[in-house]
Amino acid sequence: MRGFLVAIALFLSVFGAFKGWDAYQFVNSAVRIEGRVYAVEPLAGPPKPRQKIPVHVEYELNGRTERGETRMPMLGKLSVGDTVPLWVAPSDPARPVLAQPSAIFAGPLTYLVVGLLGLLLTLMYRAQK
Repeated sequence: MRGFLVAIALFLSVFGAFKGWDAYQFVNSAVRIEGRVYAVEPLAGPPKPRQKIPVHVEYELNGRTERGETRMPMLGKLSVGDTVPLWVAPSDPARPVLAQPSAIFAGPLTYLVVGLLGLLLTLMYRAQK
């Protein structure tokens, strides 16, 4: 059982590190621009975290007006007409990301920290016996 827990914790750590490196590479190669919110989709049903609400933005990139969809920031609220900072990959301009570290690094860091904490606790438990 302990071997299984170590394997899960190790997997979470490696997965978090990989996704964090991927996010870092994206931010490093992306262009930072300003966009304007032109639509915010309402969600039907029970309340959901704000991060899942689709937000449609338009922005200028290489002399052309592009449109794309991003997600509402976790603790923020965006309205139609708001100006937002975006990261846009030149290779895929239709997929903008809000230029906030929490928007792109929160998930990978959560996996990494949970995995490392799991490894530490499992190894401490193993050392006690």
